[in-house]
Amino acid sequence: MRTDNQSLGRFASSMATCLASGLPVKKSLHLSGAGTRSRTLRKVVRAASNSCDRGLPLSEALEPGAQIFPRHFLPVIRAGEATGRLVEAFQLLHQHSHRIGPSVRLV
Repeated sequence: MRTDNQSLGRFASSMATCLASGLPVKKSLHLSGAGTRSRTLRKVVRAASNSCDRGLPLSEALEPGAQIFPRHFLPVIRAGEATGRLVEAFQLLHQHSHRIGPSVRLV
């Protein structure tokens, strides 16, 4: 079951804002996940937050919930982690969600 585009866009925007302000990944996940209306996304984010607490990178922590994300979502996060540009990765995901929003609503 996929999460709706609007919830993913808001989550990505919130993550970008939190990370850009210097918050650690675990706290950013907690704040960003709490603000979403998608129960499924909240559940995946909560589990990822616990996994990050045990030392897993964000992309690996989100992997168990991969079925709720579009196929491009986790690879973009992995690329952001690998290059040290996680904020820009989440900004890109937010912009993409915003751009395709009207088309998604029509379909």
